[in-house]
Amino acid sequence: MTSFPADAPLRRVVRTLEALGFHVVRLGPHIALVRDNPDGTRTPLTLPNHRRLKGSTLRTICAQAGISREAFLAAYARSEAALLLAPGAATLPGLTAPQEA
Repeated sequence: MTSFPADAPLRRVVRTLEALGFHVVRLGPHIALVRDNPDGTRTPLTLPNHRRLKGSTLRTICAQAGISREAFLAAYARSEAALLLAPGAATLPGLTAPQEA
């Protein structure tokens, strides 16, 4: 079984959750997200505003949001590809612009 990333960058986790239907509603010491469900209810979610999140924190967040490990990891893998292929990806911390020949 694939495990959660040990030290996941916060920005990538937020992008993953956005891909799973959440959107940011408040920033501060914690990041508040919410997902509008098809039945009219809303699922709130709160993340600590740390640079990196531990795997145990991600497991807890997914459990609270009702997200399966497989769904989160699949969206997390897609978020990496999206970050690498995005036109403005070079402006994200930790990434450099691709070198042209």
